[in-house]
Amino acid sequence: MQISEFHEAVTKGDFEKVKLQLSTDRTLINCSKDGLTPLHQACFHGHIDIVEYLLKNGADINARDPNQGYTTLMFAAITGNTRLTEMLLQYGARSSDTNKLGRTAAQMAAFVGNHRVTTLINNFLEKDEVDYYTQSSVSTKLRLTSSLADGLYSLISCSNITPVKVILLYIYGCFLILSSI
Repeated sequence: MQISEFHEAVTKGDFEKVKLQLSTDRTLINCSKDGLTPLHQACFHGHIDIVEYLLKNGADINARDPNQGYTTLMFAAITGNTRLTEMLLQYGARSSDTNKLGRTAAQMAAFVGNHRVTTLINNFLEKDEVDYYTQSSVSTKLRLTSSLADGLYSLISCSNITPVKVILLYIYGCFLILSSI
């Protein structure tokens, strides 16, 4: 009965009840109900606060549901929740995992029309890699302000920039600049 109550609290987004139950029984962290872990449920329902709490308390981020092989990242991807998807990627969710049909989270997101999530997964870069360039030890020629680093990170992770687009922007951008002179 306790497993059902815990899953119900997760599904409903009852953060306080989740914390209370997990504090009294740590085995609930990865308990399965119908093949889904609490983290699967929290991701599917978009409860970001519960997802983060479960991850900080040892939930298996790459657990698969035994029926379809879905991961937590797949549940976040099909719901279109970019904040949740980014959090899972930051915590180490594997974007290359496939379900029983051989589909990745990015492919599933694209199939249901969640193109921002698809782009986020395909272009994912850890924020720390961009934030490195805000440190004082970095050459002043390369150093970024925090706000510029945040903007650059958003551009990298949420834009569908391809090499062809870069070349076209370069060619047509230069053409537009030259034609206005």
